[in-house]
Amino acid sequence: MWLSVVRVLRLQMACGDKEACPKGGRPEYRNGPQYELVQGKQQGKRMTEKNEKACGHGVYADEPCVYTTIEQKVSALRKWYDEVLKDTCIANPARNVRIENMLKTMARKLGRGRKHVPKALQLSIVKAVLETTDLDDAEEVLISAYMVKNVVRGSAACQKGPGVGTGGERVAGRRH
Repeated sequence: MWLSVVRVLRLQMACGDKEACPKGGRPEYRNGPQYELVQGKQQGKRMTEKNEKACGHGVYADEPCVYTTIEQKVSALRKWYDEVLKDTCIANPARNVRIENMLKTMARKLGRGRKHVPKALQLSIVKAVLETTDLDDAEEVLISAYMVKNVVRGSAACQKGPGVGTGGERVAGRRH
């Protein structure tokens, strides 16, 4: 039974079912004590029908969940069950082979790459940073290198597939 619940949950997230798995959460949960006030208001009260989008609330709520979000939810369930079932003889149902196989299939179909590029990582901004980087300043060089790494791993690495470098060569020992 638990397997079918996880399968349905993941498919609903992948399809963007905002009734079952709304992005941004549910207003009644966001009003709880676990969330801080934003500008003096409870977070759930800020989630109105006016600002609701196709898949829920939030910046990217126009599109269904990306694979990495689904994977994170499954990971959270696994860790929760690990803790709850500690010191018992009951196997963790979230660590089932069928769930593993479904996650692998979803990773192939949906991809693991970045779907949204933050403004700071847009190519024109990264080029401008690189042109003005002081090569004698170690901190500036490190920050620039980090930005370039994120651009490459987010776009080129996504397009070419796991284990492939920017020039199309195979990168030894790298798992994405």
